[in-house]
Amino acid sequence: MIRINLLPVRERRRRREGRQLLMLFAVLLAGQALGLYYMHAGVSKDLAGISSRLRTIETEIGTRQSLQQRIQELEGLKGELDGQISLFNNLKLEREGPSKLLLFLAYVLTPRVESAYTRDELRVHERIGWDTNWDPSRVWLRSFIQKDEELSLTGSAVSHEDVSEFSKRLEGGIFFPGVEPISQVQIYDRELQISTVDFKLRSGLRFGRRPALK
Repeated sequence: MIRINLLPVRERRRRREGRQLLMLFAVLLAGQALGLYYMHAGVSKDLAGISSRLRTIETEIGTRQSLQQRIQELEGLKGELDGQISLFNNLKLEREGPSKLLLFLAYVLTPRVESAYTRDELRVHERIGWDTNWDPSRVWLRSFIQKDEELSLTGSAVSHEDVSEFSKRLEGGIFFPGVEPISQVQIYDRELQISTVDFKLRSGLRFGRRPALK
């Protein structure tokens, strides 16, 4: 009878299977390590991108904060300049206003004869309620007194209607807001044998477009 010893064959098979398992484990380990490396590289790249965007945003925030601060400074400067311009305009009105007011008063008391040059002007007067046939020489002033932002005028007129027309014309300008009569007294002159009306008017006073103070 022939006997065959199979132990060496089995031993070699076990060693071969062990090497295969060890190689498979090494391959798996290398694959896992490679996967972890690529994952780490991807995360690092994303983190670098996020860090870069964060730095950009921080830079923009700093720039905008600087701009906002500059805008606030410019707005403050603009407010100061507006105040100075307003002050200068008021001073200019205080200086030029009285002369313009007197020119308007002279204009109100100047008769206008209709002609090719005054026709449009008279139409404007009619639209604002002036009697274009009224004779301004029927009114004459005696006093013109300013106190703060109020004005008192005294004078004489031929009739009450003349006082009314004169008051209406004053209100047609920007200088005399709120003209109101204080008194109207009819007086008869025996020597001249004529009647006149002594009147006193009160009005606000406005130079340019600045509102009268109360």
